[in-house]
Amino acid sequence: MSDIRFNQWLHQSGTGGVSQSDGGHVGIGTTNPLLPVGAGNTNILHVGVVTSNSISAGSSITATTFYGSGANLTSLPSQLTLSNNANNRVITGGSGVNLNGESNLTFDGNNLAMSGTGVFTLTRNSRTLTLEGNYGNEGHPAIKTSSGHDLRIMTSGNNERLRIGANGYAKIGSGTPKAQLDVKQQGNSWEDAVLIQHDNANTGWNIHAERTNSALWIGYNSNTAAALTDQSASQVVHINSNRTTSLVTSNNSYELTIGGISGGPTLFLRDSGTSGTPRILFGSSGGALDGAFVYNISSNYMSFYTNGTEHIRIDQPGNLIPVVDASRDLGTSSLRWRNVYTTDLQLSNENTGGNEVDGTEGNWTLQEGESDLYMINRKTGKKYKMMLQEVS
Repeated sequence: MSDIRFNQWLHQSGTGGVSQSDGGHVGIGTTNPLLPVGAGNTNILHVGVVTSNSISAGSSITATTFYGSGANLTSLPSQLTLSNNANNRVITGGSGVNLNGESNLTFDGNNLAMSGTGVFTLTRNSRTLTLEGNYGNEGHPAIKTSSGHDLRIMTSGNNERLRIGANGYAKIGSGTPKAQLDVKQQGNSWEDAVLIQHDNANTGWNIHAERTNSALWIGYNSNTAAALTDQSASQVVHINSNRTTSLVTSNNSYELTIGGISGGPTLFLRDSGTSGTPRILFGSSGGALDGAFVYNISSNYMSFYTNGTEHIRIDQPGNLIPVVDASRDLGTSSLRWRNVYTTDLQLSNENTGGNEVDGTEGNWTLQEGESDLYMINRKTGKKYKMMLQEVS
């Protein structure tokens, strides 16, 4: 066998070429080769541009750029495939290397949208929250929780504002609902109450659970457009914990009105204060006072009114008296009392101007004896026995 021994083959220009070191390293375009060339070399051989019809390597070939289609490359790993793609579609994985663009699930950089009949499910610790866009026969959107779990809505972090229990009860505020609708106030002011607004005006009604005296207040709100902290209402109904109910008027007295919605007859129950005159009032259209029962607390008597005028009183001892002396009758000539049951009968026309016979005034008492009737003149003190004739 013959050998060819060389250190360097140069181009005819005297540059480049092939060189070999005494350690068996071969270099192309360098005079200081670092790597041996052979089947046992496991290092990477770095060269410039390589053009060849066929290249084979024991392990790998790396390059900055590959040229050509690569159609004839063999033993390549499986390539990803993408089907059904379009703008903004979310890409999901399939079997193997197959990807799919979901037509019913899109994201445009700001909004994540889901269409069709699918559902969106969040799961944590075996508890799920499901958003469904087309639920049931009616086809309305739905929010669902897993069996036995509540739905809670929070704002400003972990501040619970609304809870719908697994039993279907709802609570505005935090905590477990204790009734089908449970409202927990956040404070003790009118703005912490339930507000029911009118549909076409900035007015409405507030319902407020008063903590101080454990009462329920219902008030009229004349400016629902005011800021939250400026919300207020005029108390109209006051229900105490002892089950008494008061209706408050503008002057801080209490009044209950029944009827009068269409201008017809009206019944008022009114209390003007602890030292005033609670009353039951009867009025016709226009608010006129036609009749009333009035109790005077300071003097302890009950008054009866008709046609807006007081006529009769029941005083503190229980006497039924006219409001003006000698001004009222018991019955009329056409409407008489059938019987009058009394003990002594007191007869007096004093301060009336006298009788119709001699014009004098008297004061007499008629009393009953076992067999006779007696008259006592209260002005003179004289006593008389009436002469009676037996007829049967």
